[in-house]
Amino acid sequence: MLNYNNYSPRNFLFFGLLFLLFSCAHEESSVPRKPEVKKAPKIENNKLIRIIGRQNLEIQIEKSGHSITKLFFNDSLLPLKNFEKENVIQSILSLLKKQKQSEPKNAHYRYEEDHFKIIPEEMGTRLDTAKLKPFLELALNNGAKTYDLNVEDCYLNPQVKHNDNRLKEITPRLMQMLQLKLEYKFEDALLTLDKKTIGGLITTNEKA
Repeated sequence: MLNYNNYSPRNFLFFGLLFLLFSCAHEESSVPRKPEVKKAPKIENNKLIRIIGRQNLEIQIEKSGHSITKLFFNDSLLPLKNFEKENVIQSILSLLKKQKQSEPKNAHYRYEEDHFKIIPEEMGTRLDTAKLKPFLELALNNGAKTYDLNVEDCYLNPQVKHNDNRLKEITPRLMQMLQLKLEYKFEDALLTLDKKTIGGLITTNEKA
């Protein structure tokens, strides 16, 4: 046992250190701890879904997290009150329906200057509504990205292109038909169809 009457320097130093440790422990326990501050969840940055198409068509859909916050149609902000996904899709479809859309045309033949000329196809701007709605649903579920309606195959396109082998293969047959001489006799009248008339009567379907 320690003899408290012994005030040797060694004992004095020991009791001093013991008292200091006891004081620090008591002081730490008496100081109230600060409550732990929880960090606010990180808010996801706005995502911009961009859809482009023919005739300079551009649709922009802004999302914050999983929620749609803004809808732009050709640079015009639409004042929607309901930004639920289905309502946004129906709004886009309704606006596209009001847009002037031209029908696609197949490549076809035209008789000009004693020969048949291939008239190239016309792509048109008619949207395929059967493909458009599923595409919009997919785009709205995905993150920020730029979509091209041409690449996504959302347009009705010509079935016959200018480089179609069927057009090339039929050329000799058409030229043979021009060599025909057609005569129609109506009582006392005789009708003869010349090359130009025959060429004008020979057509291919340009409707896609």
